[in-house]
Amino acid sequence: TGIARDITERKKMEEALRLSEERYRNFVEHSFEGIWLLAFDDPIPISLAPKEQVRRIQQQGYIAECNDAMARFYGYASRKDIIGKRMLELYGDPPSEQNFEATLEFVRSDYCVNDRETQEVTVNGDQVFFLNNAVGIIENDHLMATWGTQRNITAQKLATKALSTEKERLAVTLRSIGDAVIATDRQGHIVLMNPVAESLTGWSEEKAVGQPLQAVFNIVNQTNRQPCENPVQQVLKKGKVIGLSNDTVLVSRDGREYIIADSGAPILDTNRQIIGVVLVFRDTTHERRIENEML
Repeated sequence: TGIARDITERKKMEEALRLSEERYRNFVEHSFEGIWLLAFDDPIPISLAPKEQVRRIQQQGYIAECNDAMARFYGYASRKDIIGKRMLELYGDPPSEQNFEATLEFVRSDYCVNDRETQEVTVNGDQVFFLNNAVGIIENDHLMATWGTQRNITAQKLATKALSTEKERLAVTLRSIGDAVIATDRQGHIVLMNPVAESLTGWSEEKAVGQPLQAVFNIVNQTNRQPCENPVQQVLKKGKVIGLSNDTVLVSRDGREYIIADSGAPILDTNRQIIGVVLVFRDTTHERRIENEML
């Protein structure tokens, strides 16, 4: 005699669970972001002072699980080389002040931080920048573990730094030349002015940035006193360098007038698309007076 039991549904559930775990493992293993689980030798009471919690997290914390991306971020070949390592092995002993502050922010933010930037040193001595997200696992008023993700943003940080350096060089160059320079975006709003342009227009760069060009660069025809066509619109229309007529007068913010020689040129991106306009002009009032006296 015997008893037969239908276990079809149980088998289906077991297979579904297996497939779910397999999909989860594939996601973790093939993610470009570092994914990690930090465990502790002993649960950490959340009733402790924040700084004491940080001390215990850093001293007792070790990598219980992670993916290969996380390991490579720190200079290791695979997850097998990093699992079991303590925080102090990854971040240094003693941890940097920045690492301490990041962990303290985690504790004080109810064990949850989003997009926190940190700078670390790999096992090879390379400096890397991370964007971190972390969540604590709390049970019975104790921090049992934390898990989170890391994104390596070193390339972006270096590119941003290089761009900032290049912009600073450009700003120094513009401030040192004798001609006035105004740069606008594609909509004709001012994004940059040098000191000579500030002097001739009567506008400071701080107040001019964001203003439409015609509000700052007020030009009229010397003969009929009619407003001149906006040079930015001319450049955008023709897509090439343009020059103003010889009888163009710039009226400054305080009412002073200057006869100017001017040219406008398109600013092109890497795809040869116009992204703005740069105007270069100079005061020729004295030269024109001498010319008129010689006639």
